[in-house]
Amino acid sequence: RKEEEESIRSPTRKTEVMFQPAPREQYYDPVINIKHQCLLPADNCAYLGSILSKSANIESEVKNRISKARAAFGRLRVTVWEQKGISIATKLNVYQITMLTTLLYTSKT
Repeated sequence: RKEEEESIRSPTRKTEVMFQPAPREQYYDPVINIKHQCLLPADNCAYLGSILSKSANIESEVKNRISKARAAFGRLRVTVWEQKGISIATKLNVYQITMLTTLLYTSKT
Protein backbone atom coordinates (compact mmCIF):
# COMPACT_ATOMS: atom_id res chain seq x y z
CA ARG A 1 0.00 0.00 0.00
CA LYS A 2 2.78 2.42 0.89
CA GLU A 3 4.47 1.62 -2.42
CA GLU A 4 1.25 2.43 -4.33
CA GLU A 5 0.95 5.77 -2.55
CA GLU A 6 4.60 6.53 -3.33
CA SER A 7 4.10 5.70 -7.01
CA ILE A 8 1.08 8.03 -7.17
CA ARG A 9 3.09 10.88 -5.69
CA SER A 10 6.16 10.04 -7.76
CA PRO A 11 5.10 9.20 -11.33
CA THR A 12 8.70 9.45 -12.51
CA ARG A 13 9.33 5.84 -11.45
CA LYS A 14 7.55 4.62 -14.60
CA THR A 15 8.39 7.57 -16.82
CA GLU A 16 10.96 7.22 -19.58
CA VAL A 17 12.32 9.71 -22.08
CA MET A 18 13.28 9.28 -25.71
CA PHE A 19 15.36 11.58 -27.86
CA GLN A 20 15.44 11.59 -31.66
CA PRO A 21 18.33 13.60 -33.08
CA ALA A 22 18.03 15.65 -36.24
CA PRO A 23 19.15 13.94 -39.47
CA ARG A 24 22.92 13.34 -39.56
CA GLU A 25 23.26 14.40 -35.91
CA GLN A 26 24.80 12.13 -33.29
CA TYR A 27 22.55 10.43 -30.75
CA TYR A 28 23.09 10.92 -27.04
CA ASP A 29 21.07 9.74 -24.04
CA PRO A 30 19.15 12.72 -22.69
CA VAL A 31 19.59 13.58 -19.03
CA ILE A 32 16.33 14.79 -17.53
CA ASN A 33 15.72 14.99 -13.79
CA ILE A 34 12.37 15.46 -12.10
CA LYS A 35 12.31 15.86 -8.33
CA HIS A 36 15.93 14.66 -8.18
CA GLN A 37 15.10 11.47 -10.09
CA CYS A 38 16.75 10.83 -13.43
CA LEU A 39 14.37 9.60 -16.14
CA LEU A 40 15.54 6.47 -17.93
CA PRO A 41 16.17 6.66 -21.69
CA ALA A 42 13.97 4.47 -23.91
CA ASP A 43 14.93 2.93 -27.26
CA ASN A 44 11.32 2.85 -28.54
CA CYS A 45 8.00 4.28 -27.47
CA ALA A 46 4.40 4.01 -28.57
CA TYR A 47 2.73 7.25 -29.60
CA LEU A 48 -0.77 7.50 -31.07
CA GLY A 49 -0.67 3.86 -32.17
CA SER A 50 2.73 4.12 -33.84
CA ILE A 51 6.15 2.97 -32.68
CA LEU A 52 8.85 5.64 -32.57
CA SER A 53 12.52 4.73 -32.21
CA LYS A 54 15.49 6.73 -31.00
CA SER A 55 17.26 6.05 -34.30
CA ALA A 56 14.29 7.55 -36.20
CA ASN A 57 14.09 4.52 -38.50
CA ILE A 58 10.81 2.85 -39.37
CA GLU A 59 11.83 -0.78 -38.87
CA SER A 60 10.00 -1.13 -35.53
CA GLU A 61 6.92 0.58 -36.94
CA VAL A 62 6.82 -1.69 -40.00
CA LYS A 63 7.15 -4.79 -37.80
CA ASN A 64 4.37 -3.46 -35.57
CA ARG A 65 2.04 -2.88 -38.55
CA ILE A 66 2.73 -6.35 -40.00
CA SER A 67 2.05 -7.92 -36.62
CA LYS A 68 -1.27 -6.07 -36.29
CA ALA A 69 -2.30 -7.00 -39.85
CA ARG A 70 -1.37 -10.65 -39.25
CA ALA A 71 -3.47 -10.70 -36.07
CA ALA A 72 -6.44 -9.10 -37.85
CA PHE A 73 -6.13 -11.62 -40.69
CA GLY A 74 -6.06 -14.50 -38.21
CA ARG A 75 -9.16 -13.26 -36.39
CA LEU A 76 -11.08 -13.42 -39.68
CA ARG A 77 -9.93 -16.95 -40.59
CA VAL A 78 -13.04 -18.83 -39.43
CA THR A 79 -15.63 -16.11 -40.05
CA VAL A 80 -14.49 -15.00 -43.51
CA TRP A 81 -11.56 -16.82 -45.15
CA GLU A 82 -12.79 -20.38 -44.57
CA GLN A 83 -16.42 -19.64 -45.44
CA LYS A 84 -17.33 -21.25 -48.76
CA GLY A 85 -20.51 -19.15 -49.01
CA ILE A 86 -18.57 -15.87 -49.22
CA SER A 87 -17.48 -14.89 -52.72
CA ILE A 88 -13.86 -14.18 -53.65
CA ALA A 89 -14.85 -10.58 -54.48
CA THR A 90 -16.24 -10.07 -50.98
CA LYS A 91 -13.15 -11.65 -49.43
CA LEU A 92 -10.96 -9.29 -51.47
CA ASN A 93 -13.00 -6.33 -50.22
CA VAL A 94 -12.61 -7.50 -46.62
CA TYR A 95 -8.87 -7.95 -47.22
CA GLN A 96 -8.51 -4.44 -48.62
CA ILE A 97 -10.52 -2.89 -45.82
CA THR A 98 -8.82 -4.70 -42.95
CA MET A 99 -5.30 -5.61 -44.04
CA LEU A 100 -4.37 -2.62 -46.16
CA THR A 101 -5.94 -0.15 -43.73
CA THR A 102 -4.01 -1.70 -40.85
CA LEU A 103 -0.73 -1.76 -42.79
CA LEU A 104 -1.06 1.76 -44.15
CA TYR A 105 -2.60 3.48 -41.10
CA THR A 106 -1.07 6.98 -40.75
CA SER A 107 1.11 6.37 -43.81
CA LYS A 108 1.68 9.46 -45.92
CA THR A 109 1.76 7.54 -49.21
